Amino acid sequence: MKEDREKRVAVVETIHEQKENAAIEMEKVKIKNREVRDEINKEITEMMQRKKMEDEIEQKKKEELIRQIRELEKIPIVRTKGFDPTETGGHGLLEEMSVAELRERLEFNKRQREIETEEKRTEILSEKESFVSKMMDESDKIQRDREQRKRLNDERRNLKRQQEEELE
Repeated sequence: MKEDREKRVAVVETIHEQKENAAIEMEKVKIKNREVRDEINKEITEMMQRKKMEDEIEQKKKEELIRQIRELEKIPIVRTKGFDPTETGGHGLLEEMSVAELRERLEFNKRQREIETEEKRTEILSEKESFVSKMMDESDKIQRDREQRKRLNDERRNLKRQQEEELE
């Protein structure tokens, strides 16, 4: 019984030791968890502070941009530009030309058209004159032929009359 009791006491002691060891281990785990939590909290606070500083810097940049924009808006902008007829529009088109060059080309084209119409007129007039002279020649020829026929007819009549008179 004594042995049995001693065994039980030994078992109870080992259980108490294990409980104490378990409590100590639990305390160690809690301490370790606290340290990890403290480190994480420290990192989080550092990150929050860094983020807060970055946000402040960003906000300052935005405010500076807004201030610059407002200053630019206060400056009066000269929107009217003097018109120079010798400059091109600057639109990047292939055959872009200035107003002066456009006027020059229009004047040149106008003169070309006038020259072409004048040449056409002279050509038409010369054709008309040649046609008229041709018609005049033909009418003269017709007139001469008529006169010749008339003479011939007159001569025949006269001859016929004479023959009739002679016969009478």
